[in-house]
Amino acid sequence: MLTAKNEGMDTRERQGEPGATPTTFRQWCTDELRPAVETNFARLSRRNPVAIVKRAGLC
Repeated sequence: MLTAKNEGMDTRERQGEPGATPTTFRQWCTDELRPAVETNFARLSRRNPVAIVKRAGLC
């Protein structure tokens, strides 16, 4: 760690500012997370729909 600090670890350029991403968290959830969850839920529910509903606390 000392070597890295001596070689300028603290003075290097940052990767990017927080919040400077082109995609908001809400948009990422809509575009990426929701379809993945829905696909996985559909795949699992074909196996045992009653277990999925019980696990989700829907009954």
